[in-house]
Amino acid sequence: MLKKNHAGATEEFKKVNCDDYCMEKINKSMTFQELLQKYPAAGAIIEARGLHCLGCSGALFESIEQGSKMHGLGDAAIDEMIEEINSGIAKDTPKGKKSGQKSKGK
Repeated sequence: MLKKNHAGATEEFKKVNCDDYCMEKINKSMTFQELLQKYPAAGAIIEARGLHCLGCSGALFESIEQGSKMHGLGDAAIDEMIEEINSGIAKDTPKGKKSGQKSKGK
């Protein structure tokens, strides 16, 4: 028996479609390393806020929230940064393709 989620789609449908077509949203608990491996273009957004994580060893284990707070960003600024990153990922992801997925044949 298939469970329905709150949006009305079956869990099976959601799993198949999200595995193939959904982007993974960024959240504050992800490490900088996870963020930058999945979405390298996010580096420009975090650097614009004074977070120079690309060469920092803390990027391996610090969450986005922890590192941001250590550099003086407040909760509202962190939420705004996460929203900007997620908006950029959604805009740059072609329909039917996960962000970071390589094009075939090119």
